[in-house]
Amino acid sequence: MRTVTAIFVVNDDQLVIPGSLADISVNVNVMESGYWLPTEALAESRRGLWTAYSLSLIEGRQDVAELNRQELQLIYTELTAFLFVLL
Repeated sequence: MRTVTAIFVVNDDQLVIPGSLADISVNVNVMESGYWLPTEALAESRRGLWTAYSLSLIEGRQDVAELNRQELQLIYTELTAFLFVLL
């Protein structure tokens, strides 16, 4: 989480006490293709990259899956999730 200084214009009809804390929610549209993953799904990789693991069914078998490791490049971060592209 980052802290930034911001200045806001407040309407006269809103009760605001100078110096008090406020919660603000800002929506940001990210125009990138990729995959959103929760932070718990990631493992550190080499060269500043991240790794995620997935399971793929083996052709002709419904009871067996193969574990795949995929390196990812970070595109955008949120508090609890990251947007990645596959390398």
